Amino acid sequence: MVSVISHNEYPRIAVSSSEILVVPGIHSHVPTPANTRLEMLEAVLSQLQGRDITILMPLGKSYYEKALKTLGIEPLARKYGAKTTCSQLAADVHIETAMHGGKRAKVKAVSAMFDEGIEKVVIATPTTHGQTIVYLTIPTLAFATINPKDWQLLYEGFKTLYMNIAYVARRVSRTTCIADGKTIIEGDGPIRGFQRHWGVIVYGNDCGEVDYVTAYGLGMDPMDLGYIYFYFDGKPSIDVPEYVRNSRIAIKPPSNLGLQLTWKKEL
Repeated sequence: MVSVISHNEYPRIAVSSSEILVVPGIHSHVPTPANTRLEMLEAVLSQLQGRDITILMPLGKSYYEKALKTLGIEPLARKYGAKTTCSQLAADVHIETAMHGGKRAKVKAVSAMFDEGIEKVVIATPTTHGQTIVYLTIPTLAFATINPKDWQLLYEGFKTLYMNIAYVARRVSRTTCIADGKTIIEGDGPIRGFQRHWGVIVYGNDCGEVDYVTAYGLGMDPMDLGYIYFYFDGKPSIDVPEYVRNSRIAIKPPSNLGLQLTWKKEL
């Protein structure tokens, strides 16, 4: 089920586990509007206070150490008694990709992401992207799961990339997924794009449903986003809430949109 609220509210996080992984979307170790905003991260942490919380940042070790100092996450972690780590340090098990070079490749992954005893809260600021058209909660979840040193093994053309993103994300259970659309990034995001107010926050327990609704609200055909297509095996059945229909905008896509859509010719 997908819930929708305005930008001056915060999602209600309903969890039952004592152990939580919080995954913010981080596109740069220096402050950028494409990163998860600290106000949303704090709203989530405040609701989880008293549990065993780990903030998992989808970064390599060197950028993670820099990001702790520059993004303001370390003081928030201390305030709410949370630990911090990054995908490179936390990756401790090998899994196979859906496809690479006509066969499966092994990548190093964070086993805690597959642990059904641990709940995961994923937060993404919707942003255009040169490899995923729009970067939402599914790629945020998938790339946080894989050691950044192995990210290149997910890519062998856009179709393979989208298949692998969906494949990894679908293996992660017990999720709360938040597309924080107070502001979005359009154009050639995440770094060179432009910030735009939208004022809509979409959240739920299925990242695929959240991303489908969010993509629609941004004026996209959700099935143009390959990772959404493969997440649902090309057959989604999702009702877009009226609030999102009435708030629909037309996001400016990345300049290489045509190239990114070539995967559809391979179906």
